[in-house]
Amino acid sequence: MKENEMIVPLSKRLLAIVSFVTPGNRAADIGCDHGFVPIYLVKQKIVPKAIAMDIKKGPLQRASEHIQEYGLEQMIETRLSDGMEQLHPGEVDTIILSGIGGPLMIQILEKGMHVTVSLKEMVLSPQSEIEQVRRYLVAYSFCITEEKMVLEDGKYYVVMHVIVNKEKPSEWTNLEYRYGKSLLEQQDDVFLSYLQWEQKTKTELWKRLNQTDTERAKERQQQLGQELQMNQEAQNLIQQ
Repeated sequence: MKENEMIVPLSKRLLAIVSFVTPGNRAADIGCDHGFVPIYLVKQKIVPKAIAMDIKKGPLQRASEHIQEYGLEQMIETRLSDGMEQLHPGEVDTIILSGIGGPLMIQILEKGMHVTVSLKEMVLSPQSEIEQVRRYLVAYSFCITEEKMVLEDGKYYVVMHVIVNKEKPSEWTNLEYRYGKSLLEQQDDVFLSYLQWEQKTKTELWKRLNQTDTERAKERQQQLGQELQMNQEAQNLIQQ
C-alpha cells in the first residue's frame, strides 16, 4: 500500500472530534498523543496545515514518526508544549483538547487565554467534570453549539463544538449544564443508553447506602436522590 493510500486509524471518539473541525481552518491538537488526529485532518484535506503538540517527548516522538510515515512533514509541525504555552495568538483557528480531565482542561484554557480568545473554535472532549467545563465555557461567553456522545469500549465520551465569540450566550438551566443543551434536544440512542446506565448505577448505589446508618451515607443518599430526579427529567425530555 502506498503512503497516500494508508488508512488513518481513528476510534469512534476521534472520528466525532474531527467531524467538528471546520474545513479550511488551521488546527492545533493539544496533547496529540500518536498524532493521528492532525494526520487525518490534513490527509482528508479538512485543514491545510496543523500543529501536533504534547507535554511529553515520548508521545511527540511517536506523532513525529507517524507524520513522517504519511509523508506530511511539510504540513504538520510538532511542538513540545505544556498546554498552549508554545502556541501564539492568531496562529491557528481551531484547537483540539481531549483525553484529559475537566479541571486540567479548564486550567489549560485559562492559562492560554491570550490564545483562546484569538481562536474561531474549540473541539473539546473532557474525561471528567463535564458539567464544570460547560459552566466555565458559558461563564466566559464561549458558545457550545453542539455536543455528541460516543460509546466506545464500554465507556461514554462527550465531544463539544465550541465557537469563540464575544456575544454572551443565553443562560443555561441546571439540567442543561449537567447533560448538555444540544444532547437534551436530540433524540439520540447513545445518550439515552447513558441516562439509563447512570440511572441503574446510581439506584444500586443508593440501595447500598440505605444499609449504612451514618450521617455521610445519608447525605450522599440525598445527593443521589436529587441526581436521579434530574436523570429522570432528562429521560422524560428526550423521550417526548
